[in-house]
Parts: sequence; structure tokens; C-alpha cells
Amino acid sequence: GIEERNLLSGQVAKLLGDWSTAQELFLVSSCPAAALDMRIDLHHWDHALTLAKTLAPHRIPALSRSHAQEQELQGKYKMALQLFQHGLSGDPNDEVSYGGVARCHLRLGDVKQGVNMALKSERKALIKECAFILEAMQQWSDAALLYQKSGQFDKAAEIYINTKNLAQAGPLMDKVVQRKLHVSYAKAMEGRVCVCMYVCMCVCVCGCVFVYSRVLAHQ
Repeated sequence: GIEERNLLSGQVAKLLGDWSTAQELFLVSSCPAAALDMRIDLHHWDHALTLAKTLAPHRIPALSRSHAQEQELQGKYKMALQLFQHGLSGDPNDEVSYGGVARCHLRLGDVKQGVNMALKSERKALIKECAFILEAMQQWSDAALLYQKSGQFDKAAEIYINTKNLAQAGPLMDKVVQRKLHVSYAKAMEGRVCVCMYVCMCVCVCGCVFVYSRVLAHQ
């Protein structure tokens, strides 16, 4: 029948790269969903989302997620965030969209929101991804915190040691594998002890000088 001919003609137009004609023919064929599948295969997400509203509403969250992932890879974080949020609103348990929202918040400078979302997640892979982003942004304390939560104790300790946050590094050292980090931590602690000893010595010397000056004053 004519619907089958339209389907065949649509396939020909698709092979020739005439996407608009192919879509028109598919929509009046025996398989209208072929138009949606073609747009998805071509990563024409705007067209695909428009078609999905009438042809397959149940596929909209997945399409939004795929579009969002592509936008994120292209560095278009604002648009990606909106699309991930749309996907998450359709399925609150969508881990991919949840992770995308967290990463995009970080990329867009909303560090607090991104870190909070990462901390609430049970997915170590996501937490590690967020830690990596924060490290690249030189958000050292948050990066170390997320590395620690993801089980990357060497990375967390390395950041704490490099930023002289030895109080946070100390409790992690039993879990640290790399020998060089133990050496760095020991040297940093040794330096701190030397400084403390120097300060104590200065205080003692100053105290003695003060007492001596008072004795001279009363002679």
C-alpha cells in the first residue's frame, strides 16, 4: 500500500541524506517511529525530542539524558545541566542524570551544590569524577574530601600534605599505600616539630631576657 511505499521512499531519502524529506515520508508511512529513530541515530536531539512528544513520550527522559551527555562532552555545561535536570525530573532515580547535574554544577562554579550532591551519592565513580573536577579547579579541600569518601586515600592524603593540612592527612596515613607520601608526611611533620621547638626556644629566651632586665632594673 501507499504507507509501505512511503516507508521505502523514506529509507531512500535517508540514504541520500535528505533528512527532512525522509522524516516527512516516515511520518505518513506504516512506521512513523522510523522518523524518531532516524533523528536519534543522527544525534539530532532537538528534532528527536519534538517527535518523541507525540510518537513516544516515554522515551523523552532517555533522549534528554543522551542529549545532555553530548552537550556536557562539548563543554556546553549550562545546556547540559538543564537537560540533565529534565531527565532527573522524569525519573528521580536516574543515576546518570543525577551525576550529570552534580558535575555540571561544579563546572559552572556552584561548588557547594555539586559537592553536596556528590556527598549524598553512593556511587564511588561519581564521587571520584567530582573530586577530579574540583582538583582541576584547585578547590583543594573539597577535592580531598571527595577523594577520601571515594576511597582514594592516597590522592586525599597527597592533597592534604601538599596544602600543609597535616591534621587531616594524619588519620589517613594508615590507609596510604605510596611510600613517597609517607616520606613527605614525615618530613612535613618533622619540619613542624622543628618550628615548634624554635618557637619554644624563642619564648624561653625572651622570658629569660625579660627576667634579667627586671633584675637589672632593681639593682
